Amino acid sequence: MTTNTEIAGQMETETKPTALQRVSKLWPLALILGGLGIAVSQGWHNYLTLEGFSQNIGWLDAQISANFALVLAGYVAIYAAATAFMVPASFLTIAGGVLFGLAFGTFGTVFGATVGATALFIAARTSIGESLRSVVGPFLDKMQAGFNEDALSYMFALRLIPAFPFAVVNIA
Repeated sequence: MTTNTEIAGQMETETKPTALQRVSKLWPLALILGGLGIAVSQGWHNYLTLEGFSQNIGWLDAQISANFALVLAGYVAIYAAATAFMVPASFLTIAGGVLFGLAFGTFGTVFGATVGATALFIAARTSIGESLRSVVGPFLDKMQAGFNEDALSYMFALRLIPAFPFAVVNIA
């Protein structure tokens, strides 16, 4: 006959994740942090400023003339990375419009922001989701209640009111 302590011990060992499972959950977060580290160590963040943009506008225009689709894809990738790394991207939004015009600039910005926000959401959900929920649970519960009432209006309010940080809304 088994005792309650033996049953509790068996349940505890069955529910503990292995070291491999814990590490496999952290790969999205490690990928994002590693990419951010590489970008900063190489000085790439210096190009994402008004000064860097103004110094390189001629070169950028020449690249766009030579290969529009490739440069647009590069812009989308940079915007997605900036969103995933939680870099304020308002300058990039304006740069997209200046470089590619209204239609292609809007497409590139929206697509890049969606890809980056999705990557950030996946990283947060798989890597730090449980510990993050324990810290900000009541806040997330309020957000979920708002979504349940009227998802579209609530999302527009969260996106358009600057009091709510973009990265926080993406993770939530």
